Amino acid sequence: MFAATASADTYQAETYIPTPTINDLHSASADYPEEVRARYLSLPASLPDRVSDLARQITEGLVNPYEKAKAIETYLRANYPYTLDVPPPPEGRDVADYFLYDLKEGYCDYYATSMVVLARASGLPARFVSGYAPGSYDAPNAQYIVREKNAHSWAEVYFPEVGWVEFEPTASQPEIERTEETASELLTRFRLERILLWSSPVLVSLFSVILYFAFIERWLVLRLSPQTAIDNIYQRFYRAARPIAGAWVFAETSSEFLYKFTGALNEVQRHTRFKKTPAIASRNAIALTDLFHSSLFTEHRTNKHDVVTAWKIWMRLRRQLFNIKILMRVIQIDNHKEQHVYEQA
Repeated sequence: MFAATASADTYQAETYIPTPTINDLHSASADYPEEVRARYLSLPASLPDRVSDLARQITEGLVNPYEKAKAIETYLRANYPYTLDVPPPPEGRDVADYFLYDLKEGYCDYYATSMVVLARASGLPARFVSGYAPGSYDAPNAQYIVREKNAHSWAEVYFPEVGWVEFEPTASQPEIERTEETASELLTRFRLERILLWSSPVLVSLFSVILYFAFIERWLVLRLSPQTAIDNIYQRFYRAARPIAGAWVFAETSSEFLYKFTGALNEVQRHTRFKKTPAIASRNAIALTDLFHSSLFTEHRTNKHDVVTAWKIWMRLRRQLFNIKILMRVIQIDNHKEQHVYEQA
């Protein structure tokens, strides 16, 4: 093509720009395609040995390709000042060697060339890229303005299954920022954090409830005197079992209450195939009531061992009462359905 003209003063282009995360680059393999090895790992035979030695020194102890590339980028940015006021390299001198050991300052072409050479000397496929830096942002028009002065060069390193990834060794340019997670992963983490934030009062309340029933409740009861503690445990049982035993009647004794409660459990057994839970609950209720009576009416001196036994019985009984209340609801619903069908018939 000898010449090309166009009347348009703007144009649009589509390009693939990899946006890998740090995790993506860390996990990338070093299994490079043969065509990449052949073209982007080659170095001139005239390259001074001290350049290859410097590459080994910078990447010593590093195995991961990304860590090697990052180490070279960091080394150049940290040790070589940026300036445009430099003489041209002497004729016949290797540009990278001249920049690294004699000039020791320069502009983007020198940085990019040196990184490509050091990367290849470290076994990383790399290429020199010329283009433009982002320029300045025009906020009112939501666009970047790129001028001739923004012409720039940088290095790119090849990562299998990712593609060519840019690195910025020039000290005057901002370092390329990469995240450890993709945008979707960041969004997912943000949503989880918001959920945790909004649900934290519920979680704190739930944790407090668990802590109370697992440790604090038991400690509050066992710190009481033995007789008072057993009375406290029995009163807990009485309040929880009252809906099962039926309505309260005047001057009802604990024995009468137990009789009504066990009678209600027998009724539950008759209407359900889950007969084991009511039977065990009945035995536990009798055992707890006996301990309560013993603390009130016998010459036996109630001790801490009795309290611990009563507490263990109550822990089992509380779970059983919960299950029995559910069974009673199911039985009532079934009976209602049977009655409804009978009335329709």
